[in-house]
Amino acid sequence: MKLSKFFPEKHPTKEIFRSRDIPISAVAKFLGLSTAYTGSLLNGVARLSPENDRKLIEFARLVESEVKGKQ
Repeated sequence: MKLSKFFPEKHPTKEIFRSRDIPISAVAKFLGLSTAYTGSLLNGVARLSPENDRKLIEFARLVESEVKGKQ
């Protein structure tokens, strides 16, 4: 058994937010959650509800579409 099996898995949207310089505080505001809890969700530490997963994906799509609009 590998130790890495027990490591948390980062949410896929974390990389989108990081690469687009979107602060966790902005993601937290969109979700209506605290910055600390949102960071835990994105880092895979806290359990993610289906509703918050949907909201993260929605916000990531919004970020990506806005970036495409500026190009």
